[in-house]
Amino acid sequence: MTSVSIETIIDYTTAAYEGVVVDKNWGERGLFYNPEGKLPKGIYLLTFKEKDGPNDKASNLNRTGVYRLNLGVSKPTFGALFGALPTRPAAGGIVDTGHEPLAKHIRPVEIPDR
Repeated sequence: MTSVSIETIIDYTTAAYEGVVVDKNWGERGLFYNPEGKLPKGIYLLTFKEKDGPNDKASNLNRTGVYRLNLGVSKPTFGALFGALPTRPAAGGIVDTGHEPLAKHIRPVEIPDR
């Protein structure tokens, strides 16, 4: 089984959804909804975290071929999917969600042809 590359996700999303743009922030690539470039960056959709930082080492992203996809959802949507919001840890701590942050979650993904 092969994993889906960041480039594949970016290419598909920017082609499938008008107004989605790619931008770099804090050393991460992100996708923002910004039709006609009316906002400085746009509305955050998702980011790809590709390396560990001083306050973010829980996922051990310095492994070859590993990245984390951060997807923005509302608090009600998070609650419906995962339950109560976890407590925010101190800088450098790990958010306790009951999930294993070092696990590689590779699932088959079918990206439809456009």
